[in-house]
Amino acid sequence: MSEDVLHDSEDALLDNLQLREGAYLKRAAILLFSNQAERFVPGSFIKIGYFITDDDLRYQDEVHGNLLVQVDRGTGYVFPAGNT
Repeated sequence: MSEDVLHDSEDALLDNLQLREGAYLKRAAILLFSNQAERFVPGSFIKIGYFITDDDLRYQDEVHGNLLVQVDRGTGYVFPAGNT
């Protein structure tokens, strides 16, 4: 991708990534960029749990936010810093 993309407008970026359908944003745009993705796409969060045995749940958490934030925080739970 060229650096020229950094200077594109938000509308051009959404069009280039094919995240619009007519005048409306697709769900992918909401999941990727919205701070309130669950408002528009219910259940769009990550739920993480740590089990000792099949029925012994020691820890659980939910990761909310846009998809980019969820991936970043979610991998932090799975691969904590210093344990890779």
